[in-house]
Amino acid sequence: MREIKFRAWDNATESMVDALCHDVYGLDEIIEKVSRYSVMQYIGLKDKNGKEIYEGDICKSHQYKYWQRGVVTWIDSRVSFMLIQGDGLIGINDNDGLWNEDLEVIGNIYENPELLEKARGEQC
Repeated sequence: MREIKFRAWDNATESMVDALCHDVYGLDEIIEKVSRYSVMQYIGLKDKNGKEIYEGDICKSHQYKYWQRGVVTWIDSRVSFMLIQGDGLIGINDNDGLWNEDLEVIGNIYENPELLEKARGEQC
């Protein structure tokens, strides 16, 4: 059975939170918490080093003889998590995409946004 877990970026403190366990009683509190946190889901897979892969992680992959970077993102139309690399989508752990053993988590979009800039226009 796949483990369902979340982590969140706390926009107020600019830090990563492993678990959100808050009692929410009123609409005002819900609105405050939604705007404060950016929640990311664990995709149920680990990278080649055994690190858990979450939505929003920046991963390095080796495909077509080149190292490239991409962001793990949920794609509604594909009903799956995909790696977005430039203009393309690559499946994670599917028949025509990458296997998680090919991925290495090198950061995330909140703590390491500079990795996204480096990924545009150059191969790793």
